[in-house]
Parts: sequence; structure tokens; C-alpha cells
Amino acid sequence: MSQKYITEVSKYNKKDAVIAIWFYVIYFLAMIAAGFINRLYGLSMIGSWFNVAVGVACIGGVLIKKEKLSTIGFRNENLIKSLSLGLICGIISIVMLGIVPVLNGSEFSSFSTIANRFIYQLVFIVLTEEIFFRGYLQSRLYGLFRNDISAILICGILFSLMHFPFMFISNGGAGLISLNTLALFAFWFAMHIIINYVYKKSCVIYGVIVFHVVFNTAGGLFIEPNTLLFGIDFSYITNSILPVIIAVILLILGVRSVR
Repeated sequence: MSQKYITEVSKYNKKDAVIAIWFYVIYFLAMIAAGFINRLYGLSMIGSWFNVAVGVACIGGVLIKKEKLSTIGFRNENLIKSLSLGLICGIISIVMLGIVPVLNGSEFSSFSTIANRFIYQLVFIVLTEEIFFRGYLQSRLYGLFRNDISAILICGILFSLMHFPFMFISNGGAGLISLNTLALFAFWFAMHIIINYVYKKSCVIYGVIVFHVVFNTAGGLFIEPNTLLFGIDFSYITNSILPVIIAVILLILGVRSVR
């Protein structure tokens, strides 16, 4: 963890944490509303637009409180370090997700398809998730939880849960209680720990944005990726088991008390 991050999170109090949690509740309710709107009217993009609105509202809330945007990671200090870490992690994710489909001769998606996916993920998903969860909520939670393990685990749970309302309500609750749901929760929880670890190294948000958007885009590099090798479906390993293992290692390495 960078000294800058320690200094940043140590200044927040219980009031800051409570405000951040209430903001999360509003975010969660917005995703529930978006799910019902999509189910009733077939507006599949409504969740994405609500997501963008939350990101804008988060930035607006920070400015209204007369806090600097640097408090949510928008700073030039350590910029090269942040971008380098994000790019390295992004390249690793491409290799991790793509090596088996490449070995199997899977056909790559067109450049326009990949570019469109990249832009969509950046604008409608990644920017808000990184601004809110890593830049805003995670740091403010230290106002209630003065150590890494508590703050990280709580924010990881909240981050994971946020992915479910729109998806399940849109699908009429199908698959809510299943092993696949547990696997998705574990994956998103692990990704929070990994991304947050990268963020804490520089206290700059640009690198984790790069990492996150490259990882999300890598999932669409192939038209129909063949992830079977030696009779094993490696998608379960790369999308569940491996991220969890990496997250556990990083959590052990990165846990530090914040006083």
C-alpha cells in the first residue's frame, strides 16, 4: 500500500462512511428499478444509463462537499506507475483468458466488435465502478473500519452484490439460488480485491480503469471461444478459481492496519 493511500483514507470519519453507504443503498435501489423497467418495457440499456448517472452523481457529490477529485483517485502523481501496473495486469488478463481459445483455433471477433465492446465497457461499466467502488466507497469505509481486512471485505461484498439486482430482476429471478450465482459472487469479490490492490499501490484511478476495461473487453475477443483443453473447461479456472487464488494471495500480502 502506498503512503499516499494510507494518508488519504485516515482522514475519513464515521459520517463520511455513513454517507458513502447511503449512496450505495441509492445505487442498489437504482439497479433494482432499472431491472424492473427492463423487464416491463424491454429497455436493456437502462441499467447502463443508470450506472453512468451514478458515476456522474458520485463526482458531483464529491465536488459539492468541496472535496478534490484526487480523493477518488484522479491525480497525476504516480500516474506512470498506475498506468504501468494497469497495463501489465491487463496484458496478463488477455493471456489468461485467451491462451486456450487461441490454442483451439477460436476465431477472433472483428476489430469493430472488439472496439465497440471496449467503448461500451469503459463508458457504461468500468468508469462508474472504479470511481464509486475503488475511488469513493472503499476509501470512505475506513471511517468505520480502521483496518484493511474489514474495509476491503465489506466493500468486496457490496461490489459483488451490486451486480445481481438488474440481472436477476430482468430475468424474472431465474437462477438466483444456484452454484453459478455463487461462482459469480466469488469472481466479482475476487476481482474487487485484485483491482483494489492495484489501486492502493499508487492511489491513482487511471491504471485500474485500464486494467478493468481490458479485462472486460478480453472476454469478447473471440466469436465463440473454445475453452476446452484436455477435457477441462478452462473458463471455470480463469473466471472463478484463478481470480480467487490470486485474490487470497494479494489479500495476505496487502493487509495492513490503517491508523
